[in-house]
Amino acid sequence: MRNSGKTIRKKAVKNWILFSLTVSAMLLTIGRSDRWGMIKAMEISGIYAATGNAGIDNIEESDNESIMDENAGKGASDTLSEQPEDTEAVLTDMNSEGQSDISEQTAIAVNPDNETSEKEEPEFGMLSGRDIDPDKPMIALTFDDGPYPPVTEELIEFLLKNDARATFFVVGYNADKYTSTIQEAYEKGFEIANHTESHASLVGLTKEELHDEVDAINELLNSFGIKGSLYLRPPYGSHDETMEANLSVPMITWSVDSQDWLSRDADSIEKRIIGQCEDGDIILMHDIYQSTLDAVKTIVPKLIEEGFQLVTVSEMFQAKGIETKAGVCYNSAK
Repeated sequence: MRNSGKTIRKKAVKNWILFSLTVSAMLLTIGRSDRWGMIKAMEISGIYAATGNAGIDNIEESDNESIMDENAGKGASDTLSEQPEDTEAVLTDMNSEGQSDISEQTAIAVNPDNETSEKEEPEFGMLSGRDIDPDKPMIALTFDDGPYPPVTEELIEFLLKNDARATFFVVGYNADKYTSTIQEAYEKGFEIANHTESHASLVGLTKEELHDEVDAINELLNSFGIKGSLYLRPPYGSHDETMEANLSVPMITWSVDSQDWLSRDADSIEKRIIGQCEDGDIILMHDIYQSTLDAVKTIVPKLIEEGFQLVTVSEMFQAKGIETKAGVCYNSAK
């Protein structure tokens, strides 16, 4: 019985240390001065029960009262500096599980919203984690045929400086060559999407041929660490019933065409976008032309001045409550 009592006391001290560290972190977060008042208001017996140790009612009454009396009104740091003589032994006995418990409890206390800070990923596409105002107008910028590092990487940095994001519909033959550029865009909150393996028209292809063009590059991008079933932009925006019946992902086309591939002129690109956009539009551009990059540097500030949020396709659909479906084609979020 003597050894049993000593074991219980050691467990009590150990758990009191865990509890004190947690409370200390919580107090740093909320700035409360009535520390002991808060401790008393908590269900201390629940703390012990949660760790799988004996309940506080099983500790000898004299030991329980002495711990309470010594620490009443003190901060957690004061408590740690004046623990009973066997505290050092208890600390030594703490295994790695106990140490991880401290870290986990502290993290939760310091950041109580930690578990809800990440938004649940949608079935298709990907979210950046940004907060998008659903009541404020928004436009999805999209770029096809890349990546092309001399343009794409500068474009990424410019958009970041303007708190803007975009969706990059990458094509297989460039994805193979410029993996690091794709990963950089992904890590910085841009959406990566599928523009097929070879950029050939998908109209008239069999189910097996569609797999080779669509599923293969999705799997390739997944192998880079990019998760999920990615949106597909069919080359030339062309689609047919066979595609609708056999594709395992939604198709995304556009409602505003910059025709940057045709003009290769920044002023012409700007005229086709500024004053032509509405809430929910998807803009088509290509991140393989210097003229497009030059146009974006003028267009983005003007769109922001007009009150638009510049978002990814997934961000826009999520903000507007649109649940996309496999095989269905979407040209906007209107």
